[in-house]
Amino acid sequence: MADRYPRLKKGLLTSALLLGSASLSLADIYRWTNDQGEVEYSDTYREGAEKIEVAPISTIEMPKPAARPDDQGDSDDAAAQPAPPPYKTLRITWPESDSAFHAGDGNVEVIFESQPELLPGHSYRLTLDGEVMAITELSSYTLLNVDRGTHQLGLEIINSSEVIISAPPVTFTIHRPSAIL
Repeated sequence: MADRYPRLKKGLLTSALLLGSASLSLADIYRWTNDQGEVEYSDTYREGAEKIEVAPISTIEMPKPAARPDDQGDSDDAAAQPAPPPYKTLRITWPESDSAFHAGDGNVEVIFESQPELLPGHSYRLTLDGEVMAITELSSYTLLNVDRGTHQLGLEIINSSEVIISAPPVTFTIHRPSAIL
């Protein structure tokens, strides 16, 4: 049965050999035609194979970033002192920790604050029992249909890649009427 895509196979094999790894550029590469008339490549010599020359792998070295104008002064002192955190406080103001309350529908409004207020590019991430419930830029969020029992709220300020600050967790107990009559 004839191969339908011999050029594609040859191109893929050649690309794999040339781009595979730097160690291949140091090894000898051989080419031969097999019994079916297909060209094959290997780093192991076979009878009738011809050695091919592979061009060296091109590399570039990235330039080091230029010093910024605000980096003046003793760089050792600046590296030793971490930047101050952008927030002084973050806390959940409602519900209060260790509180218990009735909520027939299970809806719980959570109110929180930070000092200073939320900075551009930052968001609040609210969790209930370790599960993310909201990522918001507002300072309150209503949790819907929370089951009765004791729960733990968590709150963090995040940017696109990391947690900036975490609030102390708040534990609360919600009382709801029984579904069983």
